[in-house]
Amino acid sequence: MKKECRFLQNSKGNVAIELAIVLPLIFLLLSGIVNFGLILANKNQVNAVVSVGMLYAFGNSSNTAAIIAAMQNATNLTPLTVTATQFCECSNGTKPACSSTCTGGGAPGSYVTVTAQSQVNLFALDFIIANPFTTKVQGTIRTFK
Repeated sequence: MKKECRFLQNSKGNVAIELAIVLPLIFLLLSGIVNFGLILANKNQVNAVVSVGMLYAFGNSSNTAAIIAAMQNATNLTPLTVTATQFCECSNGTKPACSSTCTGGGAPGSYVTVTAQSQVNLFALDFIIANPFTTKVQGTIRTFK
């Protein structure tokens, strides 16, 4: 009977067992925090690229090649995919050719939609979130001819 009491009172190694149980949970929590920061930073950079494209389209031209060049020159983010498309739309929602007139008269409004997409490599957690994680931002602005 003394052997049982001595066995139950012996607590050597309890800290190692507790650490083995808790350490994976701590690692999972910390890697989630790091990944959230990486995704948020990448999303902010892609958002800034789209803002540059819309500001350039509004202030300078609706030339899609010039807008794309301005967006690509605004950052050194890689990989980065940018697009810019121009379209015209009337107040009733129809989308005629930009050189035509709207039903009821008047010229259609000229719009530019810019899109930027990038990827960020995450730290661990491949089984929860796809790696690399893709962030995409799109914006549309009315321009003047």
